[in-house]
Amino acid sequence: MMQLVTVEEAARVLACTPAAIRKWLAQRRLSRVKVGRLTRLRLEEIERVAAEGLPIVPVAGRPRALAGARRFLENHRPTAPPLG
Repeated sequence: MMQLVTVEEAARVLACTPAAIRKWLAQRRLSRVKVGRLTRLRLEEIERVAAEGLPIVPVAGRPRALAGARRFLENHRPTAPPLG
């Protein structure tokens, strides 16, 4: 059976603040288990993060933003007269 810990207990294990744990939950860098209205975290995952660090999660919407910037640059390239 998996062991569940509170946000505060996870923060103690990872030597950080409960606010940092909540931020990582919102960023989906940590997964949560809802027990009714309570939020719990798997102790196994917290121990893995303590040993290996947080997983890297791509920023939502970033590829689309880069594609939009590329399209803008293609349509708005400055034209310079030819040299020579």
